[in-house]
Amino acid sequence: MLGKNLARWGTAAVRHWRKLGACRRGVVTIEGAFVATVLGLLMIGVIDFGLAYKRHAELENAVRAGTQYALVRRPQQGDVNPIRTAVWETAPFYEGAPGTALDVEFYCECPDGSPSQCSAPGGVALCSGGIERSAFVRVRLSQDFDLLFAYPGVGTSVDLAAEGSVRLN
Repeated sequence: MLGKNLARWGTAAVRHWRKLGACRRGVVTIEGAFVATVLGLLMIGVIDFGLAYKRHAELENAVRAGTQYALVRRPQQGDVNPIRTAVWETAPFYEGAPGTALDVEFYCECPDGSPSQCSAPGGVALCSGGIERSAFVRVRLSQDFDLLFAYPGVGTSVDLAAEGSVRLN
């Protein structure tokens, strides 16, 4: 009697497992959960790098403000502090924030690209051949932008930088 019950139970169990194997109820829910997880992870990455792209655009705007200020109010005797102030007033973070750097340079070049003095005693500094030199301002703003998560091949932060230069004469 015990043998017959075990046989019946075994046969019923096999039938039950076959029914479960053939049943498709809930498959869509499980597949949806997998797809939602992958899409959620992709969305987090898109948002994270979108914020980094937005910050880079803000850096470019601050650099643009500095170069425009230099065009409107040319630095006197190479004083770039007003330009630095214009950049910091436009930047999305405060002056001296950790991981940020601002470099403003006033320099002069001859038309052939060789460096030149910006002023000469008693008048305008000239290049060889009597050609007048050109004055430039270069503004470079950089920031270490912390990402929300660590990404393979990228890490936990990205270095963002914006640079602009303008010829003053």
